[in-house]
Amino acid sequence: MKKLSKIIVFMIILLSSISPAWASGTRLQSLGYLTNFYLIDSYNIWLYPSTIVDYNNKIFLESYTGNPLAEGGINLPINPNTTIGVYLSDQNRVIKYVDPEPGMNMANQQIDLFAGYRAQQFDVGLHLARYNNKMEYSNPKDAKQDQGGSLGSLTIEGGASFKPDESSRVDAAISYTNRSFSYELGSRDTVKVREPYGHHSISFSARYMRSLSEKVVLVPFFNYTYNGAGYEFLVEQVLITQNIHTFLEKQNILNLGVAFNIIPREFVLVTCAAGMVRQSSTTETSLITGTAPVAAENSYSALPFVNIGVEADLLKWLGFRLSMYKLIQKMTQNSPVDNTTLDQYDEYFNQYSANLGIYFRLGRLKIDALLDTNNAANFLHNGPFILSGKDYSGTNLFTQVSLIYGF
Repeated sequence: MKKLSKIIVFMIILLSSISPAWASGTRLQSLGYLTNFYLIDSYNIWLYPSTIVDYNNKIFLESYTGNPLAEGGINLPINPNTTIGVYLSDQNRVIKYVDPEPGMNMANQQIDLFAGYRAQQFDVGLHLARYNNKMEYSNPKDAKQDQGGSLGSLTIEGGASFKPDESSRVDAAISYTNRSFSYELGSRDTVKVREPYGHHSISFSARYMRSLSEKVVLVPFFNYTYNGAGYEFLVEQVLITQNIHTFLEKQNILNLGVAFNIIPREFVLVTCAAGMVRQSSTTETSLITGTAPVAAENSYSALPFVNIGVEADLLKWLGFRLSMYKLIQKMTQNSPVDNTTLDQYDEYFNQYSANLGIYFRLGRLKIDALLDTNNAANFLHNGPFILSGKDYSGTNLFTQVSLIYGF
């Protein structure tokens, strides 16, 4: 009986009475900074694909300002242990440093596929994302006019969730993305001039959820991401290459923190998180002849960041969310003053942001909305037209909306 009680308490705290099965990207945005790392939500599948087994029989739609119903998908149970997800969108991925002749640098989403399997102590998941653009032209009378180009991005992500006991859980995932570009033009002496070099990303994310009491869950979390984007010239003509043989832009990102998710009373969730964010970037260049000069280096850190969020039901069909966060930031720029020496510029600043959201339940349909509270709209102070006479032309009541239907 005691063991069963622990299970029930832990599940209530983790899932909360707000029910994460009714959750979305808008919910996470409303609740503040980096929330996908430490809050239970159906949007976690984009970070921890093994969590898809917890969100069966759902259809999701996301809508943004100027881009209504921009993306969505469905999670379907194949059997009691297996879930698949199919997501479609009009999103694009920028492919840097493409051979400039095609005049395009964005690959369009083709499809995102998820699959998850639930076991006794382990859940496993897989996510595949494919983006692609392609163009071809051929002239039977003049092969020199033939041309073709393509852009592509393929992400493979695997994850696992481990439940060692009744009061804890670990979610982890590793992701690899390879980006490609190609352009061939028959009229050039070398049909293909440039190809990708080091153009990939790798990311690892993990979190540990531990029930400390009937009302508090501790969530340490970690994420490391490496991004590389570069190119290699296949010709040695200085007028084309500017003496560059290979060029690589490198970026490292580290997110580290701890959160406390608290249920002070029924139908109320409070989240408090603090941690650090560290980003650094530099470039690596090799020349056809000679040695490349020292490269500029840039870094950014938020140490610490602090986030506070709350979510609460007001009525059976209506609830609200609000959040506020502060980033204690430092930016450093190291720029070359000669071929071997860098100078240094440091800037310190403190960013404050806040969000306000509401949600509605209409039977099996839930609508999450993020209120527009900027100076132009400022709906929070002005209220609806019938009360204030405020003209909201050109502004928005909601900047982001999510629709979730359970079946």
